[in-house]
Amino acid sequence: MDDYYHQQAGLGSVAIEFYLELMEIYSENPVLDQILYNLGRWYYEADACDNATAILTRLIDEYPESYYANLVLTSDMLAECQE
Repeated sequence: MDDYYHQQAGLGSVAIEFYLELMEIYSENPVLDQILYNLGRWYYEADACDNATAILTRLIDEYPESYYANLVLTSDMLAECQE
């Protein structure tokens, strides 16, 4: 069982690094809202609430009409990070 959780933790860190790279490469791209959402979600799943909150708040601030901003606003991710 411990091996499973170690593998999942490794996957999360790989995903976070991947989305950080995408965020740099596509900083002016229309898909940045999706990248921010996925990065914020991975931070949330990794219990990195400070990072998740920063990224998801940026998504809401910069793309308020985005489908992904709406997903954040209708989820409990930010509220759970503030607890």
